[in-house]
Amino acid sequence: MIVKYCRDCGKEFETNNRNKEYCNGKCRQRYYERTNRKIKTSACEVCGKKLIYGDHRQKYCSNECHKHYRKLYRRIWRIKRQSTIDRYKQKKGCKICGYNKCPNSLDHHHIYGKDFRIRTQDLYSYITTGNEKIKRELDKCILICKNCHYNIHYKEMQKKRRKILLNVDIIDSQIIPSVRGINLKKTMESYY
Repeated sequence: MIVKYCRDCGKEFETNNRNKEYCNGKCRQRYYERTNRKIKTSACEVCGKKLIYGDHRQKYCSNECHKHYRKLYRRIWRIKRQSTIDRYKQKKGCKICGYNKCPNSLDHHHIYGKDFRIRTQDLYSYITTGNEKIKRELDKCILICKNCHYNIHYKEMQKKRRKILLNVDIIDSQIIPSVRGINLKKTMESYY
């Protein structure tokens, strides 16, 4: 901390900024008015309150206004990102059936064995990720409609279930060949 004296009131104050000459904004304003220096003015970008300052970079009157602006900016940014991804989805359409009417009905299906940097559910929330990075990431997926997506996953689940049930049947048939008179192996074979 540096101890300095205010240029207007002469009061001692502590600061981390070497260039600071006044203890507060009111002293700075009084000094500018007394010496007829040109006062820079503008308005807060959020509430419109008048700002009198020496630093041209100041845009907000308080931390609350700055936080409100950042929250609003994030919301606007997400809407823009959503619309960019929606246009991309409509342009490509479903790889299987060609559907492209509603972007919310189109899903990104991950192809196994590909290297993914971003999860598709996080695409709308990343501010630091550029549109080109997102497009490269989406190109690693297959864009398909929800019906085709469910069909693919249903077939995958059926294969997993069959494998699990057959393994259970092999184990059970060594211990108990049939349960209540029903041969499990024949039942499973007829079902699949």
